[in-house]
Amino acid sequence: MANKNALELMMPDDIFDKEYRLHRRRLDDVEAHIDDRSPRHFIHLDTRLKQAELRERRQAEIDRENKILLKRMTNILMGREGKFHVQPYHTDHQRRSKSINFEFRQRNAERVQRENISMAKRIEKVKPMYRREAWEADWVYRQKVLKMLENKKYKVYNPVSSPTRHSKKQSSGYGSDFDSDDTGDEKKDGSKKKDKLPPIKNKPAQTERGRPKEKNSKGHTGIT
Repeated sequence: MANKNALELMMPDDIFDKEYRLHRRRLDDVEAHIDDRSPRHFIHLDTRLKQAELRERRQAEIDRENKILLKRMTNILMGREGKFHVQPYHTDHQRRSKSINFEFRQRNAERVQRENISMAKRIEKVKPMYRREAWEADWVYRQKVLKMLENKKYKVYNPVSSPTRHSKKQSSGYGSDFDSDDTGDEKKDGSKKKDKLPPIKNKPAQTERGRPKEKNSKGHTGIT
């Protein structure tokens, strides 16, 4: 009895059991304030149409690139004669490009090819400007001149012993200045002489009638 609380002591056992059952029933009837149920299931979240559309677009782009690559590879293989030849893709006519300016580009390519061929022909016709034989001859001549300059016996000229070059040197250079002065003085004297009047020559004596007189053996003049 010591462990029982005051309510149990005051109530008999049958009344306590009845009240306890009512209390449990009321607790069961009480609604919970927190919704602990599983979330609502949305179907459109499972399908994800946007991602499926993106995957389809990506796959279509990949298929398109694969087709273009396959077409290019077949064109390359068809262009190799005798190496690789596939019968289903073989055509007698040449495949033409789908570009609009294909003919214009083809004409430009042909023009460039013609210009390159003509330029190559002109380059082949040009004669070389440098000759190996001339270079070798020039080198031999220079070596010969150097040897002659090094050897005293075979010097080209001696300024002291060469009278012609010595005279030329005196005529040119400092000596030419003095010579020019002398020539200037001579020119001045000549101009002075030219300014002077020439001497008067003695004319033969004329007779009254205009005939010249003749000298005798003694030196006297007489009229003939």
